[in-house]
Amino acid sequence: MFKHYQWYVKSLFIKPLLRNCHVENELSRRRLATLSLPSLLNRCRAALVDYVADECLRGNVPFPRVVEEELLYVLRKLLELRLWPGTLWAAQSHNPTQNAIQQPGVAEVVASADATPSLLVADAVKRSSVAHLFHFYSVLVEIASKPRRTPAVPVIVKNGRASLSLTKSRQKTPEQRSTVEMDARDLARNCLKEIGREMGIPY
Repeated sequence: MFKHYQWYVKSLFIKPLLRNCHVENELSRRRLATLSLPSLLNRCRAALVDYVADECLRGNVPFPRVVEEELLYVLRKLLELRLWPGTLWAAQSHNPTQNAIQQPGVAEVVASADATPSLLVADAVKRSSVAHLFHFYSVLVEIASKPRRTPAVPVIVKNGRASLSLTKSRQKTPEQRSTVEMDARDLARNCLKEIGREMGIPY
């Protein structure tokens, strides 16, 4: 069951991730990423919010494995995802197709009569390559601050750093033999650290 779900969600992640591929027709692919982003965010939000709500009710009762795998998969992919700058801004605009390629400059926002500091910050956040992490800030804080142990996934330690690749990787180099467990709280905290780095906050 989860394999079918994972294939569906993976297909949603592929479109925004196309910025990492050396491919032709970049303009068309940026439009595709912009138009598919709302569906991706809605599906991820459902997984994260449902987990937070159910965790409060279940207490120490374990979750079904499919729910745990869904949560970990979504958090891992959100942490890896990098958008084209301005993708979320365009996706939430009145004309996503047109704004996918080029968005109005920040100067236009600053010049508007109702420009406030909070409006300027919100506008800048939507133009970020990690805008999706800002989008999930509240629920990431909820997961990161859970007092009880959350679902965990084994990750490979390479050159002293934990890789998000699953331990079933076929590579057998010595530096990849040790593994550590990262639970959902760790993944959520790493997402929050990425938000801090984007804001220029030293860790």
